[in-house]
Amino acid sequence: MTTVHRFNAAAIPAAAVDPMAAYDFTRLYTNIPLDDLCRSIDKLARTCLEGFAGIEVLTTLPARQHPDAQPVHTARLVPDAPSCTYSAQGRHVRRFFDAAAFDVIFTSLVSSTFVRFGPCLVRQICGIPMGISAAPFIANLFLGWYEFEFLAQMHVPALSAPGRDVLAAFGYTNR
Repeated sequence: MTTVHRFNAAAIPAAAVDPMAAYDFTRLYTNIPLDDLCRSIDKLARTCLEGFAGIEVLTTLPARQHPDAQPVHTARLVPDAPSCTYSAQGRHVRRFFDAAAFDVIFTSLVSSTFVRFGPCLVRQICGIPMGISAAPFIANLFLGWYEFEFLAQMHVPALSAPGRDVLAAFGYTNR
């Protein structure tokens, strides 16, 4: 953040008269609060990894004679944690993530998004940049988790009859 503040201080003269403003946030970004997003994705990851040590990702890099080829990634849930979280042998790279490591990486990536407004960098504190390819997928995971938690209330024994009726109506949505 210090580097960003220095960049902004050098880019904006101290005597700037007009404050900078942006009026198009709803089109550029979703309105998902980053704290809620990170908390929901963490719960989702921990729920999905129940009974497993984590996720192992095997990447096979393209051969040198095919420089335009794309790497191939294969992920699988593993019951036991390997002795190391990263190993490389030839064209094959193995990475291991448990739920805590995934949460740290995801939170770091999502909270380190900066938007350029003229000469300034502004840290984004709400929403996912919709220009990145994973944005719709991340937003769908977030909203899907909220829907899951909402519908999971149907199994709460202390739920009132009117509450159960409201939730029962959602059973017809084929979700």
